[in-house]
Amino acid sequence: DAPMLSFKLIQKLYDSHIKMNASCSFLTSRFPFHLPYARVIRKNNLVVDCIEEIDVDNEEFKIRELFTSHYLINTVDLISFINQIKPHKLTKEYHLTDIIKFLYNKERLLNNIYVNQYQEVMGINTKKDLKFIESWISLYDKQK
Repeated sequence: DAPMLSFKLIQKLYDSHIKMNASCSFLTSRFPFHLPYARVIRKNNLVVDCIEEIDVDNEEFKIRELFTSHYLINTVDLISFINQIKPHKLTKEYHLTDIIKFLYNKERLLNNIYVNQYQEVMGINTKKDLKFIESWISLYDKQK
């Protein structure tokens, strides 16, 4: 659901994941407006967790670096930690983003790739999002 996500960016994510032998590689970006995405939690500039918006506190809500839900996870680590993910107490959904904290706590390598152009990784979930991306594409095409 991210129509501006390019092959080049996917290739960069994959190549970096392989080169670093990461447990999990993922994309993040800073958004200048509110989106209901997981917040990227950093400690000493390292990603230590990704918290879904439903669970953030007031300070975490202000965080603008968001997890864009584009990631690769080492199969062995995924199988090892997937059963630790429990359904959310309110929504009963399983949040795969919980695995970030589990991997960090077990000192697995997390490979965060920050994307400068947030439009590249923005998902289309509403008509408003669609209008925004359409206007951005129009501006992008004019610049070519």
